[in-house]
Amino acid sequence: MHTYLLVLLGVLIALPLHAQTPNLNFEHPSANGQPTGWTQFGRSGQAKLDSTVRNGGRYATRLSDVAGTDFRAIDWSIPANFGGKRLTLTGYVKTQDIQSGGSYAGLWVRIDGDNGVLQFDNMQSRGIRGTTDWTQYTITLPLPDEAITIH
Repeated sequence: MHTYLLVLLGVLIALPLHAQTPNLNFEHPSANGQPTGWTQFGRSGQAKLDSTVRNGGRYATRLSDVAGTDFRAIDWSIPANFGGKRLTLTGYVKTQDIQSGGSYAGLWVRIDGDNGVLQFDNMQSRGIRGTTDWTQYTITLPLPDEAITIH
């Protein structure tokens, strides 16, 4: 059975006061049906825009055919030129038939500095399983002064 993960990241990166809010939506499809500006990576599956199953907006991104210990993710990189002490990522996730045994869905955030990863959360300890309707999830991480890039 294929595992389907529908992800709508009506994503807002909200930072306290004076923060910038990048528009990380899926409203601009590329010629191959993938979300413009996003990079996909992982060992299996594919990411495609879906205009039929969505939560607000015209599209959601569907990550499909991910099974077992394989994974698929999409990423948007921005410079970490924000003020403040914390970074919050908020997005909506809908899942279908995510089986137990290590499989899960979730948001993820990685904050990098000159010497590699400074902060990381992929919701592994609270991963989404089974079949769920659109639900809002949030990740909040410290934003170190030495941060250079946010994924």
